[in-house]
Amino acid sequence: GTLGPAALPAIREILSSAIPSAREGAVRALGGMGAAAAPAIPQLIVTLGDADEQVREQAAAALAGIGRSVEAPLGAALDDPDASVRLGAAISLGQLQPHSESVVKRLQQSVNSDSPEIAARALIAIAGAPTGQTETLTLLARAISDDDDALRDAAIIGFRRLGPDAAPAVPQLVEWLGSD
Repeated sequence: GTLGPAALPAIREILSSAIPSAREGAVRALGGMGAAAAPAIPQLIVTLGDADEQVREQAAAALAGIGRSVEAPLGAALDDPDASVRLGAAISLGQLQPHSESVVKRLQQSVNSDSPEIAARALIAIAGAPTGQTETLTLLARAISDDDDALRDAAIIGFRRLGPDAAPAVPQLVEWLGSD
């Protein structure tokens, strides 16, 4: 069977367990609840900074699975002092494909992160968003010629996500392909 809202308090309590596999199980359970897990959004965002990588990855997936109601809290998490939380927020937003103009702007700012991984995930997240496409195209075109492999790969993924909407960036891409 599926877990219902009555299970939320017990699952949320397990999120603070000292045992990583217990925390991962709790996050997976919340992920399986979809929108019903919305009351756990603040705890899941904190869990993006968990010491265990599997717990962090599952928290990102669980947050994306909750739906649009998580978009604003994840946007705010892009400003968290913990780089793991910022990365998880960018990953979740990439899975969710943000629509909010303010969240897209925060993601565009995150492309300038000191962390290439956060910048790459933010770049992927904004590609295909219905707002901010002109700025997104500029960021993608700049990233395609970056020295960092992760940013270049993210730009390629971003252009692929944009499809025909990437047409305005073709001259920059042709110029980049022609340079050594």
